[in-house]
Amino acid sequence: MERGAAPPFRTAVRSAAVRILEDPLDTFDHVIGGQQVKGFYGMIDGKPVVFFVAKEAKAKIGVGEVVTAFVPSPQQMNNWGLK
Repeated sequence: MERGAAPPFRTAVRSAAVRILEDPLDTFDHVIGGQQVKGFYGMIDGKPVVFFVAKEAKAKIGVGEVVTAFVPSPQQMNNWGLK
């Protein structure tokens, strides 16, 4: 493998993240650890995924940076009004 080349998994995740962040199925505002974030909802391989992007800087996380991403539970999807 070339030095600095991303492994296939990382490339696939990055590609899916860009797709969801650029063309989400839905978005919503949320707060994580006191930090205002914007949730971007989409699907990866038929599974729901939410990416949270910082709306404000806090600690080492700058505005526009991905704070976290995960597969939401059915309860979380309901709380955020996602289908």
